[in-house]
Amino acid sequence: HRLEKINDELERDVLIRAIYDVKGIDMGTGLVRYKAEEMQSLKTIDEVEVFMLKHGENIVDSLGAEVDRIETILKKSHPEIRHCDLEIL
Repeated sequence: HRLEKINDELERDVLIRAIYDVKGIDMGTGLVRYKAEEMQSLKTIDEVEVFMLKHGENIVDSLGAEVDRIETILKKSHPEIRHCDLEIL
C-alpha cells in the first residue's frame, strides 16, 4: 500500500507523464529505498538527441532541478524513504 501511495503522489505531479519499473525495498527498521523511471514519447537515441539540441543545454539543469524537487517532496511526505532514485528516460 505504501508503493501505491507514492506512485499516486508521483503521477499527480505535472512533470510526470508515466512511471515504469517501480521498485521499493524495505531495508528494515522502517527505512525504504524507492526507484522509478519516467518515460516520455522519445523512443530512440536520435529522437533524444534532436530533442536536446532543439531545447538547448538548459534543459538538463531544469530537469535535474525538477527531479531534485520531486525527490525532496517524496522524502518529506514519506520519511521512511532514505534513498530515492528517480530517472528520466
